[in-house]
Amino acid sequence: MCEQMQLGIKTRMAPDNTAWSGFFDVAGITAEDVTNYLRNWHRRYSQLDSSHFNEDSALGGVIAEVVLASTSVGMWPERFQLLRQKMEPSAMLGAEELVLERKMAHGNGAAVAAVLFANKKLVKLDLKGAELTTEEVVMVAAAAA
Repeated sequence: MCEQMQLGIKTRMAPDNTAWSGFFDVAGITAEDVTNYLRNWHRRYSQLDSSHFNEDSALGGVIAEVVLASTSVGMWPERFQLLRQKMEPSAMLGAEELVLERKMAHGNGAAVAAVLFANKKLVKLDLKGAELTTEEVVMVAAAAA
């Protein structure tokens, strides 16, 4: 299942996809960077002992996490573009400290995750009042790891 999700994202990142190519140009990352990120996120689940999946809740949790990982990454270009309308990319991608107020981050966890992944200088991220959903917090945490 992990491989299928990775293949789906890899297919969407084809060079003729203007949303992805634009994201790569602005963020300074490559399709290979994103593929490796997603592979590493999925790796923790593919390394679990098979007995872990004997219970439905454990299996369902892993499936939900794998789908969330792929969904998050799949939304990066679109959600990053929405965030770009509110803040200059250089302010997001080159900053050591970044404050994303409620109006910028609310409902935009995938974009926050994309910024975290692309910004290698970031030391402090302030999301006060962002009201991120549980899924968005997982997206952001995975990108920060």
